[in-house]
Amino acid sequence: MNKKLLFIMLLAICTGSILMAQERTITGVVSDDKEPLIGASILIKGTDSGTITDFDGSYSLKVPDDNAVLVFSYTGYAEQEITVGTRSTIDVTLAEGLQLDEVVVTALGIPVKKDELGSTYSSINADAAKQSGETGVINSLAGKASGVKISRSNGDPGAGSSIQIRGANTIGGNTQPLIVVDGIPFSNENANGIGNTSVAGVSQQSRLNDINPDDIKSMNILKGASAAAVWGAQAANGVIVITTKKGRNQDKIDVSYGATVSIDEISEKHPLQSTFGQGSGGNWRENNSRSWGDKIADRAGGEDELDTEGSYFEAADGTLHYPIETKNSQDTYVDKNFDQVFRTGSSVNHTLSISGGGDKGTFYFSMANLDNKGIVKQSFYDKLNLGFNTTYKFNDKLSVRGKVNYIKSKANRVQQSSNVNGLYLGLLRGAPDVDIEDYIVTYHKWYIN
Repeated sequence: MNKKLLFIMLLAICTGSILMAQERTITGVVSDDKEPLIGASILIKGTDSGTITDFDGSYSLKVPDDNAVLVFSYTGYAEQEITVGTRSTIDVTLAEGLQLDEVVVTALGIPVKKDELGSTYSSINADAAKQSGETGVINSLAGKASGVKISRSNGDPGAGSSIQIRGANTIGGNTQPLIVVDGIPFSNENANGIGNTSVAGVSQQSRLNDINPDDIKSMNILKGASAAAVWGAQAANGVIVITTKKGRNQDKIDVSYGATVSIDEISEKHPLQSTFGQGSGGNWRENNSRSWGDKIADRAGGEDELDTEGSYFEAADGTLHYPIETKNSQDTYVDKNFDQVFRTGSSVNHTLSISGGGDKGTFYFSMANLDNKGIVKQSFYDKLNLGFNTTYKFNDKLSVRGKVNYIKSKANRVQQSSNVNGLYLGLLRGAPDVDIEDYIVTYHKWYIN
């Protein structure tokens, strides 16, 4: 028993001597190409053991064996790994790596953590908005972010819409949010007021629709303290931050073409009567637009008796319409008259973008051509967008950036709502036995075109 105990003690002493013989101390200096680095980190790779340099850039570290790898690192410098080997002194010179020139805190839409933003924050995918099929930027936001309400004025092509973020903040004042495009405030107003304002029953266009949806890279919606801190009182109703696309340093040219086609149909028609003709009080009267005249089925039938000696109306195709003395015809034109006012609407949008760049500069060119025909005949919205932006870097301290946009739009809209001359209201009030084709075609020819 005593011999076994003695053997174990001798074995432990020999093992400890071997380990002590393998473990040794490495010293050295860590510096850059100019001076020693104070507080540089030296870590044995794969372990938690390490040290830092003193005021002279010197260090001292025990390593377990010759195969140990030392990792040298310092903020702003490239990391180095060195195998110890048989050396006892290792001096290291670190090369400069990626450095931060400055840190900027902004509410202009840069990526941030939502829980640190201090405001209501929503991000809208630009591709999802573009795939909505809407012809304007405003309406493409509908249903894409919580707390954002988009109110269309009507279905006229190119008509403006109003935007509310998290409800109205004022009873009688402006409820529109601030819109920022590439850091520059942008107006959602038209010449007559806010986007959904109408004049003489005609809705006006929003200037926000001038933006080419295909040019948008990202859209962020902000509301809260951080938005107001940057933009002040004008951000009281929230901020919509739009960032547009730019060229990228990729040493190649990207060409992208897209086409979108959509069809609009009327979802429901008001039912109209075809029992009583033009007039009032149950009696036919030619100059009375109300449709409570005589009962059409009780008429004699055949051609109406006309006063060909009096005044007449000449249609666009030369047809003459004389005053009616006696109404005999039992013909009605409810469906035909409806087709003189409404049609199947369509929208065709072509987009083209070309981008590229290299080490010295980048460029991005875009074109969009929209042909939008409304469901009301003769209503349309045509728009041409041309955009070009470029950047050029002369050296590390001097670079220039430029952006040019050209927008040409043309639209024709109709009166609506309860205006006494509103087109649809006039159709609903019209008598079923009056054929309006020649009258409305003549109006379009002489007053619209």
